[in-house]
Amino acid sequence: MNRMKLKYPKLTLLIVIFVLTYFLFSLGFLDPILSVLVSLGLFGAFLVGFLYAYSFTAGTATLMLIALAKRENILFAGLTAGVGALISVGVTQLVVLAYLHIDF
Repeated sequence: MNRMKLKYPKLTLLIVIFVLTYFLFSLGFLDPILSVLVSLGLFGAFLVGFLYAYSFTAGTATLMLIALAKRENILFAGLTAGVGALISVGVTQLVVLAYLHIDF
């Protein structure tokens, strides 16, 4: 049995996720989530920052930040999302290091 193996499977998956995200936004499937995030204001931008830190959710987070920019100040929303991304990465690293019991 000859199976086709992708040369760049992670890149292919990333492109598929970006295309899927575009279609989900354009067809309106994520409108309920967007309306909740927009109603939360800058705290919604903070929550979107958690998604922005990782490559597979960065496309979704970018589109959500663009939607938030229509209502909030883009500078404050971006800075707040950046703080959310920083906390997300920090917490993830602490959890991984605690799970692996690695001491530096």
